[in-house]
Amino acid sequence: MQFPVLARQFIMSYFAVNYYRALHCITDSPHYYPGMVGSSFLWTDLYKYDPYFLLPILFGSINYALLRTSWHPFTISLKDSHKILISFTSSLSAVMLPSAYIEAWLGLSLTHMIVNYLKKK
Repeated sequence: MQFPVLARQFIMSYFAVNYYRALHCITDSPHYYPGMVGSSFLWTDLYKYDPYFLLPILFGSINYALLRTSWHPFTISLKDSHKILISFTSSLSAVMLPSAYIEAWLGLSLTHMIVNYLKKK
């Protein structure tokens, strides 16, 4: 690998870890964020973790569907076992995310899949 690729990956991972820490802080201390307290959607409060772990399962399955159906000329080709592994690890990482962010991501990814399906028709 070349140094610019490694440097870019390091910078992206640094911001991803800090973003995850910020989301964790929002979840642990909602009294600092009064707009989040009391807001709920479906079965969960938006600033809390999903108590039934349904959203992380949806997160992983939608990730798998996106990896299976999406295509871009600059992406690498993945084996089916790698797609399952990536989906599984992403659902594990989604366990500690607030429900609001998982629900927003699910909405955006489902919209992406519907638009791609309608384009193919």
